[in-house]
Amino acid sequence: MKTFKQFLVEVLYKADFKELIPSDYSSSHEIKKYIDHNNVSYYVKTPSTYLYENYIDPNIHLLVEYLSYKIYSLFGIPVPDVDLYIDDDTISLASTESKGKHILMADLPKFKDFVKGFAVDIFIANWDVAGSGKIAGNLIIDNKGAVTRIDPGGALSFRARGARKGNAFSDSVLEIDTMRNNKYSPPAETYNSHYDEIKLSFKTFLSHPWNTIKANIIKFNNENIIDVLTSENKFDIVAEWETEFKYIMNKLHHRYYDMIVLSNKLHEE
Repeated sequence: MKTFKQFLVEVLYKADFKELIPSDYSSSHEIKKYIDHNNVSYYVKTPSTYLYENYIDPNIHLLVEYLSYKIYSLFGIPVPDVDLYIDDDTISLASTESKGKHILMADLPKFKDFVKGFAVDIFIANWDVAGSGKIAGNLIIDNKGAVTRIDPGGALSFRARGARKGNAFSDSVLEIDTMRNNKYSPPAETYNSHYDEIKLSFKTFLSHPWNTIKANIIKFNNENIIDVLTSENKFDIVAEWETEFKYIMNKLHHRYYDMIVLSNKLHEE
């Protein structure tokens, strides 16, 4: 079975990037769509500078999103296949199309499968996990009720629209409260409707020791981000990304051990 990387080489890299179809999906980056001769769709997300302050490189936000996808995958949370796509001077994020549809945010409590990812959602501080409007735009739900998370641009060190979280991405997992508060989090009602699934999500999450998580993330970073950037001579971005990655890993180290404390409190309630 071919990997997504192989599909990129055979399909997207042979396409004329300038002829990709603009997508109507809203994001802090520009998203275009490629449809191959088998009517299979791929999405390509490219940096868009107009939302970012001058001191923020939008490429770094895109790499943070890429890392977020892979952390979800590490814990078995469904996400699309994603990979870096580099065309001349443009670093982009390519993804497969997830089968299913968006639903109304008001209908999300019907789908407790979504709550299985709660522990990972708060661990990586994915504030925009479901989206922010009437439609749960960052979730794809298939006809069996299975939920796929897309566009985790609001995870880790960045807000969904491109600003940095700063100190709000803290060593403590404050999202255990904020993401269950209707004032701050559109899917709060869904989380609060399925308390047993929240506790189960913590149990599943903590079955992964921190040292194993750390080793897997570092291995992924070295083989799939650093190697790709250096092979394409993106050395200016490598230096900035290494600083960002070190910062994120330090935060996740502290947040993992706070998750243990929070899990104990949940099971005492």
